[in-house]
Amino acid sequence: MYHPLPAGRFEQLLEGVASTTRRIVDVRPVSKDEWRNKIEDMYSLCNSSLDTSPFQRLFASLERTLAAHVKVRMEVLAYKTGVEFLQAYVRCWDDYQRCTEFIHRLYNHFNANIARLSGIRSCEVTAMQGCIHTTTLSIQIWKDMLSHYDLIPRMIKCIIEEVRHIQQQPHGHGLDTMLIYAKDILYSIVKIDCSRRPQNAQSRPLDVHTEARKSMVYINQFEVNYLILMEHTYNEKCMLLTQNNMAVYIREALDFMNREVAMAEVWLPSLTIDKIKQEMMAVFVEAQAQPILISVNAILRSGNDDDLKKLYDLTHFTDMGPWVDFDTQFYEYIKTTVLEKTAPLMKFPTAQEYIDVLLREYTHFRNILVNLFRNNNRLHAALGNAFRSVVNHRPSNSDGATAPDMLARYVDSILRKNGKSSSSDIEDTLDKCLDVFRFMDDKDIFQKFYSHHLAKRLIFNCSTNQDLEEALIMKIKVHYGHEYTNKLQRMISDRNVSLTLSTEFSTQCSKLSTKMEVIPTVYVLQTGSWPLGSAAPEPLDLPRGLVRASQEFQKFYSNKYNGRLLHWNHQLSSGEVRTTYLPRQYFISMSVYQMSVLLLFNAADRLTISDIGARTKISSKPLRLQLNGLIDCKLLMLSNPATKYNWQAASDDLVIMLNKSFAGKRIRFKVATTSSKEVKEETDRTRAAAIEDRSIWLQAAIVRIMKARQTLDHSQLTTETIQQCAGRFKPNISLIKKAIETLLEKQFLERSPEKRDTYIYLA
Repeated sequence: MYHPLPAGRFEQLLEGVASTTRRIVDVRPVSKDEWRNKIEDMYSLCNSSLDTSPFQRLFASLERTLAAHVKVRMEVLAYKTGVEFLQAYVRCWDDYQRCTEFIHRLYNHFNANIARLSGIRSCEVTAMQGCIHTTTLSIQIWKDMLSHYDLIPRMIKCIIEEVRHIQQQPHGHGLDTMLIYAKDILYSIVKIDCSRRPQNAQSRPLDVHTEARKSMVYINQFEVNYLILMEHTYNEKCMLLTQNNMAVYIREALDFMNREVAMAEVWLPSLTIDKIKQEMMAVFVEAQAQPILISVNAILRSGNDDDLKKLYDLTHFTDMGPWVDFDTQFYEYIKTTVLEKTAPLMKFPTAQEYIDVLLREYTHFRNILVNLFRNNNRLHAALGNAFRSVVNHRPSNSDGATAPDMLARYVDSILRKNGKSSSSDIEDTLDKCLDVFRFMDDKDIFQKFYSHHLAKRLIFNCSTNQDLEEALIMKIKVHYGHEYTNKLQRMISDRNVSLTLSTEFSTQCSKLSTKMEVIPTVYVLQTGSWPLGSAAPEPLDLPRGLVRASQEFQKFYSNKYNGRLLHWNHQLSSGEVRTTYLPRQYFISMSVYQMSVLLLFNAADRLTISDIGARTKISSKPLRLQLNGLIDCKLLMLSNPATKYNWQAASDDLVIMLNKSFAGKRIRFKVATTSSKEVKEETDRTRAAAIEDRSIWLQAAIVRIMKARQTLDHSQLTTETIQQCAGRFKPNISLIKKAIETLLEKQFLERSPEKRDTYIYLA
């Protein structure tokens, strides 16, 4: 739809719009009425004809006005120099942008119509009869005039010279103001070079940080020259700083680099800031890598957190790199330091100290990692690898790492009743223990030792809190699966069921016509779940009261669970004896074997070893071990004091007497049942059993793999077997070969007739 104008009216309106445009570019006032009238005139001009002649004449008029204005400004700038030149350019550019913004608003209908007539969106360029968007026109005229008067190279050269001159001053006076001018000029250059698309009032503003990557003028004429200048400046600064010791160098270099980045962020696009960081890293870090690496251990050993943080910040100033092999240094330092502290403790009696040191050192280095090293992923991996090496360190005189059994004993010590720690403290310590456990290769050995200690805590009722026991097992299960903790969970379940059974049995005993002397708490344990050993229990002739109690429970259990067979395991049984022959009454906890021996002295004050053995049915060697505990606590004594130190080698005719003058410091105490030598032997047996179980576990893993794959060559089978074992232990190749040979003998596998190193699964 168009509205033709009368003769002469078009020229009148066109001259009026041109006059208002000149007033805008000359920064002269325009009244509101005049502004509204010119908007209406622009509408009338654009709709005065069906052809494009109105647009061409409007465009030509605007182009002449802007070109004349910019030419005058450029001629003035051409005669200025130095800071005055830069300041004048910034003022001209700011004025020009403000003026052209009003012109774009005045010509809004013009822009919309040329976009509509060309059939494209209003934010794109149109070549309709030479007419382009006023945004593009204004930028193009400014760019052409800059090129005509050759002002861009002059401005860039002037910026670099002025920045360098001010930086060389003692206090850099005037740098902040200079950088603001430089920023405005550089951003104008980027905008002029990259604004190839017109923008309307609703267009997204130009992002200088993004567009700078596309501006060849900025990159080739400014950035390249500025980086050359900075490289020279950084080399001079580095030469001065290297005259100091390395700790001072690190502090001063980091401070200088931070100041440089802060200054660059004021006026430079992110593209150039990244390159400046890389240049500084190359000069201050990479070129000085060897002295910095030499100083790492000294700074780590000094314990100075400030120097350590500055060292990390310097070597990790950018995400690019690594510029210095800091990870390896950190790994080696942790490994060496912790091994130095744990090596003297890798002996049997020092499990508590050994794990305490591990936990303390891990917490220490973990805090350094979090607080000083910003939880860096590479250093986090170095920390884990270092502690993995320490935890799995094998002493030269040992068959395996000491950490699994020591950690199991440590966990046992904190889960036993001691009344020294609260539940929350114990739980925190257990969480730290799980960190050590996570680094272990021999998790199967830990499981073996832990199950032995757990069994004793449950059977002898000496666990601090069963909830803590269950929570620890659940945490292990989350990380290592149901199979790893299956037996441990069944042990907890057996104890809970047994306590319920004992309550029911006690209720039934109270209804018997003949009162029982002893009502025991009996634990019914599943043979496959508890580490009870395969050896037959040592024979024992129980005291009369215990005989009846065991018979009554046998009847009770058979009635409740028909078809289940019970085997009494007396070496895991204990009880409490009350003395009545002394002036003071004592309550003494001891094993059932010791109890059977001590109760014999109700009928006689003196008995030979052979008499005791005949009445209790305990063989000679175990009997002497049981007597040793009773003699050591002075409940019994030797008839001949001269044999005190070698009585176990004496004949069975040696007389043992009841000590009727016994006096103890505590009313309640416990008689020792095992010696340190026995504990050492038990540890060796447990470790040997764990190693033996590995061969069975390997065979099962190989069968699972071959059942799924049917045919597999030796190297692939070995690789997949190692992967399956990773959660339990780290098998050596010889053990895998032995397991394969065993399966070949058992005819689970056979060798391929075509390839001898390929195995076939036999169903």
